[in-house]
Amino acid sequence: RVRIGTHEMFQEFVEQYGFEFFNIGGDPKRLLAFVVKHPNMMTLNMGEVQEQQDIMEEVIDGTWRACTTPRVGDPETPYRPDVIVANPPTLSHVHLAEKLCVPLQLWFTMPWSPTKHYQHPFANMMPEYRSANKASYGVVDQLTWVGNQASLRRLRQRLGLPDVEGAGLQHRLAVPHVYCFSENLVPFPSDWGHHVDVCGFLNLKQTDETYVPDEDLKAFLDAGDPPVYIGFGSIVVKDKKKLTEKLLRAVER
Repeated sequence: RVRIGTHEMFQEFVEQYGFEFFNIGGDPKRLLAFVVKHPNMMTLNMGEVQEQQDIMEEVIDGTWRACTTPRVGDPETPYRPDVIVANPPTLSHVHLAEKLCVPLQLWFTMPWSPTKHYQHPFANMMPEYRSANKASYGVVDQLTWVGNQASLRRLRQRLGLPDVEGAGLQHRLAVPHVYCFSENLVPFPSDWGHHVDVCGFLNLKQTDETYVPDEDLKAFLDAGDPPVYIGFGSIVVKDKKKLTEKLLRAVER
């Protein structure tokens, strides 16, 4: 049985497909808002830094509980996953897999494995050329580790694991990575190792077959060729007007 540990805002979405939901805490909108405000992931505002660290500490603790808390209605039976599938920014994944001695796979919607062909998605502080591209992954890993090492070291201590230099640990261990995008959009880099794969986009089969669009939407859909949908998931947009103008120009081209 699959247990999905994620933020509370996704509970209804998870449960409508019959999966077990576990709330790991944290507010993803506040985390993303920080990245939008500080694209280079650096700020001298210690209040903002502390807020991000507090959110991540809650998430890190929540992921451990998601991997060990007995199921509702069966408190006497220990819970232990057979495998952990996580996204890279969760941070605690490799430490939990080490403690529980279970396989780990990392899945994500954007490239997170070092390559010379393009820079890390969050490396807005660096120039974009081949020698800097690969280094950008190490820079982001180091910044992330420095900002969250206290929480991760406390987790390892609590779990009885030895101290470790955690920046880029998942890459040093060649943890399997799977990326959910098309190679037509992001070509597979020649310097990715055997532990990295691209599976293409994941399309969720909707279970609600009873949905009927309102008349205005139906008339729009019936008026011509199928429209192109452009969406951003949970990404927080700083300048909506500027982004909209860019998208319109791109569509017109």
